[in-house]
Amino acid sequence: MKIKHFLFACVLILLSSCGKNKFTIDGTIENSGQETVYLENLGLTKTVVMDSAVIKSNGHFKFRAPRPDYPDLYRLRMGNQQFVFSVDSCEHIAIVASADSLSFPAKIEGSENTEQITRLRMSLSGLQKTYDRVSNEEISFDTLTAKIAQHKEMAQQIILANPRSIVAYYALFQKMEGYFMFSPYDKEDRPYYSAVATSFHTFMPKYERSINLYNLVMEAIRAERQLQNEAALQAMIDKAESTTIDIELPNQFGNVRKLSDLKGQVVLLDFSAYELENSIAYTFELRELYNRFAPRGFEIFQVSADRNNLLWEQSVENLPWICVRGNGVYEPCFTMYNVQKIPTTFLIDKNGDILERDVPFDQLPAKIEKLLNR
Repeated sequence: MKIKHFLFACVLILLSSCGKNKFTIDGTIENSGQETVYLENLGLTKTVVMDSAVIKSNGHFKFRAPRPDYPDLYRLRMGNQQFVFSVDSCEHIAIVASADSLSFPAKIEGSENTEQITRLRMSLSGLQKTYDRVSNEEISFDTLTAKIAQHKEMAQQIILANPRSIVAYYALFQKMEGYFMFSPYDKEDRPYYSAVATSFHTFMPKYERSINLYNLVMEAIRAERQLQNEAALQAMIDKAESTTIDIELPNQFGNVRKLSDLKGQVVLLDFSAYELENSIAYTFELRELYNRFAPRGFEIFQVSADRNNLLWEQSVENLPWICVRGNGVYEPCFTMYNVQKIPTTFLIDKNGDILERDVPFDQLPAKIEKLLNR
């Protein structure tokens, strides 16, 4: 029974220390001259002033504010000095600083994350001074490069130690001269972005910072894939007499059809599969295009990625356009055209040149019309 009473008392103490879901930051700012200090929330899209206070004659100040639903970033601002700190729960953070060094207090208690944020900011401040000396030609650019590498190594260690923490998030978005120290578009940086994005998305999926970070990483991945697709397509174009590489495969009746035989027509080269859930709706989209433009010299050359040959034969039996199939996605043309998703389409002009890849269906009629009128 005594143990139960002790545990219950501990719970009460913990609950009371949270101050009814509030956090506290206080301390001493020496030589402040009773200036006003502001408490601000560093939101995702804007900074919000939460409170302000005139520092007492003894340098003491204190703020209490509602704890955030998710770990978040705040700052104390006085003049041109600002101290950035994080709040993960109902913490009590205490600092000791002077008016001319509030940005980097001499003493920080109550938040290990805030201590790490301060280390990152001090390192970046040193980088800025190094950059200024390089600009003034006092030291070499190689010195700056080495300093940047040191800063990023420290940040990487912090990120990998706890990618779920707000300090890991903060490390990703530090800037110098308007440029981020880390970029999701850099292959070497992306693993760190991915680690934090995955952790935030897993444990805090509804947090706006999680959503923003996850979308940022996914956009970077999509952009890289797009560049790869364009590079592969360009390489294919460079090797070909025209911008298409010929495809020669049997149709549903066993007759060999060649893409090159369609020169003189506007062609939609389509890599797709009838085993996909949306194949019926997709086929209706193609049929609408075909019925509208086929009498004027438009053709669809459809290459199947279906695994089941019987399913494919039954699906295309009565289709009016050209349908061919070889070994599904293992057919060499899927590699030659760098097909990484199904469906993938290419719009080809009368000269046999590929003009565009994956044009949205709502834009295809106008583009086909234009090519037919040439």
